[in-house]
Amino acid sequence: MPPKKAKAKGKKKSPKKGKTKKSKSLPGSTADLQADLTSLKIEVATHANAAYQANEARTRVQERLTSLEIQYSDEKDLTQDLSTDMTRQYKAMQSGMQTRIRELEEANEKLLQDLQGAETRYSDLKAERDKTVSVQEHVIEDYKMKVKTMESYYEMIVKEALDTTMQRLDASSSNWKASGSAMKIQNKSLLLDFGVDLRQLDL
Repeated sequence: MPPKKAKAKGKKKSPKKGKTKKSKSLPGSTADLQADLTSLKIEVATHANAAYQANEARTRVQERLTSLEIQYSDEKDLTQDLSTDMTRQYKAMQSGMQTRIRELEEANEKLLQDLQGAETRYSDLKAERDKTVSVQEHVIEDYKMKVKTMESYYEMIVKEALDTTMQRLDASSSNWKASGSAMKIQNKSLLLDFGVDLRQLDL
């Protein structure tokens, strides 16, 4: 406020100059004081208005700052909530993935064990089948040998039987011829005794 008064005192000189111009007979103290008072009032009103506007601007700035602080706090809380939620979701996903990986590893291990068991069973079955086939092949070969032996044996028996039969047939044929000749002679004698002409009978 002292600078304002100094400014007002500076304005005092102007009425003095006016006073010298107008008339030296007018008393200058009241007019000067009135002019200073008016000037001071204007200046005070101007400063008061400026102070009011400054206060209003400061209030607006303070309100804006408060709004920004609230917005920042809300965004910070939101960011914190989002970060917490994302962290929770990430941990949940990570836990789920780890669980799924363990389940897949266990399933893969079980499949490998089943595969190894199947391969072992297949190997055992194949070995057993090969053994059975080998035994069957030996049995078949043995049967073939027995059949061949039996065929040879039966062939020999049949041959011997045929030879014996042929010998018997030959013997029977010789006996039949001798017996037939004797019977024929006997029959001729009987027929002659009965007076039959043997020439007609072609005997």
